[in-house]
Amino acid sequence: MKNDTHKLVLLAVLVFVSYFSFSQQTIILQPGPSEGKDARVWSLSPNSNFWDYPYIKANAWTWSGVFGIERTFIEFDIDSIPPDVEITSAKLSFFYHYFEVPIEQTNYGDNSGLIQRVITPWSEAGVTWDNQPTATGENQVIVPPTTDPQQDYTDIDVTNIVIDMYNDPENSYGFFFRIFNEEQYRRLAFASSDHPDSEKWPMLVITYECDLPIANFSFIVENGFVQFTDLSLNATSWNWDFGDGYSSTLKNPVHQYYSSGPHIVCLTVENDCGTDMICDTVRPVITSLSSNKIMGKINIFPNPTNGLTKISFGQQNFEYLNLYISDIQGRVIFTDRKNFNSDSYIMVDFSGFNQGIYFVRLVSDTINEIKKIIVK
Repeated sequence: MKNDTHKLVLLAVLVFVSYFSFSQQTIILQPGPSEGKDARVWSLSPNSNFWDYPYIKANAWTWSGVFGIERTFIEFDIDSIPPDVEITSAKLSFFYHYFEVPIEQTNYGDNSGLIQRVITPWSEAGVTWDNQPTATGENQVIVPPTTDPQQDYTDIDVTNIVIDMYNDPENSYGFFFRIFNEEQYRRLAFASSDHPDSEKWPMLVITYECDLPIANFSFIVENGFVQFTDLSLNATSWNWDFGDGYSSTLKNPVHQYYSSGPHIVCLTVENDCGTDMICDTVRPVITSLSSNKIMGKINIFPNPTNGLTKISFGQQNFEYLNLYISDIQGRVIFTDRKNFNSDSYIMVDFSGFNQGIYFVRLVSDTINEIKKIIVK
């Protein structure tokens, strides 16, 4: 029984973690005249383009006794959906294009509609009946006939079509909309993205689930230097606050501290679904060396610099000298180790450094000194 209880607890923990590692996001696309892409084509004017009209139609009608067909193409920009998400819902809404004058064309007849995915490119200002793009019947949606001549169609379920668009963007160019049976006196008429009332523009609402970032990190302390290692899940960007006024956007930074602390380090991670933060305490060990003979005698010339620079430290005998150069964010970007006994200076070439403030740290058996240098 004990083992079964343990399994149940573990399962509950896994379910809890799984539930809170997902985020449900919704985007609403309802573009207007400048961003919207919709156009109507007409069989009786096969080379004409109707892209800036305030209404769109799926229509099978007669004009002066001559039968013709009107169809509509409409495309929404779904590039704002992040990669690697699960689309759970996509609802398309059309709104009746009411005007006081002139008298509107209304919904009429046995006007079941058909919505399909367009699979070849088209231009809003260039599409005509004769060059209309190709559409596929895969996952097509049949819209039931209207019950009112001025009826809105809200929340048409086009989830599977949008999933196909998301999974195959190279072969997806919006929606094709027409009367299901293009027989005489059947019409659907709606506002386009050029309609003067913004509430009537065609609208696509997409809901998707994605993985939330989960912040985590480890660190290794080596005297005043701390190597941080990101252990986060699903992160695409990192923001470290080292607790001493410095920060970094690197994934795995190395930071140099100049006091023992304690320092509260916080890591904030982010992706397209959200953010997460975690903090921990770091206690670097800052060794205070006895260096009375040279304290304050380290000199950097020239400073500011943009090339070869002399760092001198008086007449001393060293077995070794470690050099660390870090930027204003505390990232160590250059290290060197000199083994000598009599030289009282070293030369460093800063010509490859970006302009800014840097810190030069010298460490040996008798030195633990930090100086600021400006690269111009």
